[in-house]
Amino acid sequence: MNMKHKSVTVIGLGGMGSALASALLKAGHQVTVWNRSAEKALVLVAEGANLADSPVAAVSASSLTILSVVDYPAAHAILEQEGVATALKGRTLAMMSTGTGEQATALAEWVQNQGAEYLDGGLLSYPRAIGKPSTGMLYSGSKLAFEQHAQTLSAMAGAQQFIGADVTASNTIGLGLWSFYFGSLAAFFEGAAWADRIGDMKMHNFLPSAKAMMATLLDGMEDAAERISFEDYSGDQASVDLHLHGMELLCGAFSAAGLPSKVAEAFVDYLQMARQAGDGSKDVVTAFNALRQSQGK
Repeated sequence: MNMKHKSVTVIGLGGMGSALASALLKAGHQVTVWNRSAEKALVLVAEGANLADSPVAAVSASSLTILSVVDYPAAHAILEQEGVATALKGRTLAMMSTGTGEQATALAEWVQNQGAEYLDGGLLSYPRAIGKPSTGMLYSGSKLAFEQHAQTLSAMAGAQQFIGADVTASNTIGLGLWSFYFGSLAAFFEGAAWADRIGDMKMHNFLPSAKAMMATLLDGMEDAAERISFEDYSGDQASVDLHLHGMELLCGAFSAAGLPSKVAEAFVDYLQMARQAGDGSKDVVTAFNALRQSQGK
């Protein structure tokens, strides 16, 4: 069979599962789908998907099954139905859900005990971004399975990355990346509210400026990563104390305008942690050390 047209099964057709199946169809793959509520498959069937009448039939139809359900307990409920374990033998299961490392480990062991390969997927996007070359996806688990199905998987997220054999890695790193994303999005909301309230700046004007600021954020991230790697916290750019002074002014301005600045205030807290550790004169990146060494108190 042509590698570009391999068969693949998608179980679970919520917003994300449907987007994954649709992207695979658009890439020319033979897609079999199954969902508890069959009506959710109608649009995909119209696009060319085959609708299986049971999880056993769905798994049996392809060498690769993508499981996109709400959580790991829901995955077990499907996989432990009669006949599914037998159908999995010699195949690959890719789990696409957020959960704990313990849950990923338990599911991986169960799948492997059935004589199948396991991949744990870390989604880094909303359904609207699935299928794009720039969309990120993390995988951990069976390297053999990833290499075997990499071309098929890339139809869902072009910027996919295999993290390693530790099945907990994709979920662990994924949670950290979602923390970064949501913190950044919340900061965007704060900044946009300020621009709207104080500058009467409409969103179509604020967004281009925010995009330009992304270049500064990327530069800051790259500098931070290098400094952390080489443990270089010299304050030759802007110290913790200087950042703290500026951020306190920012938070004060927001407060005077009657606007919340919770993300900025959290950053102030981290800067104060770094100062309390004796690092006020060092680069702002030393706040990373304060966080890393924190006991969460």
